[in-house]
Formats: sequence, structure tokens, C-alpha cells
Amino acid sequence: MKYLGNELTYDKILKDYLAVKGKNKEKELAQVGRLREIAWLEDKNLKQALLYWKESYSGIENTKIDIDFELLLADQFAKKTGTEAYEKKLKDLNMHFLWKNSELFNGKITETQMKKLEMQKVKDIPDTPECGWEPQYFYRTSDMIVAFEEYKGKVSGSIYKMSFKNGEAVVLGNEHMDSNYNEKDFVNHFGDLLSTRWISSPHEYHIQNGDAGIFIFTFKDGKLFSYECMYYC
Repeated sequence: MKYLGNELTYDKILKDYLAVKGKNKEKELAQVGRLREIAWLEDKNLKQALLYWKESYSGIENTKIDIDFELLLADQFAKKTGTEAYEKKLKDLNMHFLWKNSELFNGKITETQMKKLEMQKVKDIPDTPECGWEPQYFYRTSDMIVAFEEYKGKVSGSIYKMSFKNGEAVVLGNEHMDSNYNEKDFVNHFGDLLSTRWISSPHEYHIQNGDAGIFIFTFKDGKLFSYECMYYC
């Protein structure tokens, strides 16, 4: 849009929305849809935009959007703490992974564990890793990739990607999360740790991993679908 004229802003769309609100329903719904979308991209006016959306769509069925769930997310995001409290809560959750009755902890996974789990060692994985982390080698199954690095003679690994198809699970605190794990439960338990690309589909949630990376949890049709870690350039 910036090449076609003035760049769209939340305040500009809000002004246009309020100008047609209660006067022209078709234009009102078009503008409130834009308002909701840009609010998700910017985040700062999210609660207001969602409440306007709910008000404008009152009595109109829209099966594609669960606005009450989006309002729950907005409320959870508002609870986000400072960096130190955030990092402490995440550490206390003691995140780890379960596969074939084995517990796998990021940074502490060993080659011996991978061999015991009969994972296949491969030289390279296309399109991985992101810059900032360059493991020397990988183990994989059809549903999981473990990336390894060697530092001062010590070999250790981390779950790089995991899909939840064959009993794989991730554990955060008291929550055992597998392919049947519900998206709303995830938001209720960990909403104050999350950021999200809600407008995209499927829904993708991010948990900050220190100052250099993120954990990515993807949900499809309301159920946990995949996990991935990424490091910033």
C-alpha cells in the first residue's frame, strides 16, 4: 500500500471505521476486518480492535473467527512480565521432550541416546539451520530432527524440529502436550509467555528462548501439530 498512497495505520483505519459505523453495514464490516488484522500485526491496540469486531459482528455468524478466543489471547498477552520474571518462569517449567519413554532435554541430548532410539545419522538437513547456530551434524526420524554440536570436546544436541504424529510429546510444567493437546489449554496455561502470528494459518505461537532465539509451537485445527527452535541472525 505504501507505493499506492499513504501507508495504512491503525489510527487511519479506526477513523474510517468509526465514520461508517452504524451507517453502512457493508463498509463497517470491511473496515473492522482491516482494523482487526492490523491490530494483530501491531499488537498495541489489539483489545480495542477485537471488541469493535465483536460489536460490529453481533448477530452475524462468522465460523472462521472465534473472537472470544482472540480476546482471551489479548488478555493473556497483557499479563506478560519483565525479562527476568519471564526467564525464571520458563526455566521453572523445565521443558523437555518425550519419545519412546525417553526424556530428552535440549542441550543435554547425547549421541548415545540417539543411537538407543535408533535415529538415523545424516550429514545435512536441507534448509536448516537458521544462521546463528551451526551444528556439525544431525540425527533424524520421519517426525523429528535433532541437531548436534561439539564444544570443547563435548558433544550435545537439541531437538530442532518435531511433529506430533507417533506419540511424541513436549512437557512444560504439568502439561503433557502431544497430538491431542488442545490449543485453548495451551493459551490458558502459557499465554503470558506467548507472542503469535495469529493472522497466519495454521496458528503459530512463539516462546522467547533467551535473547537469541525462539521456540515455535504450531497448532492445526485446534491441536498441537509441530515444534521447532530457531535462532536469530
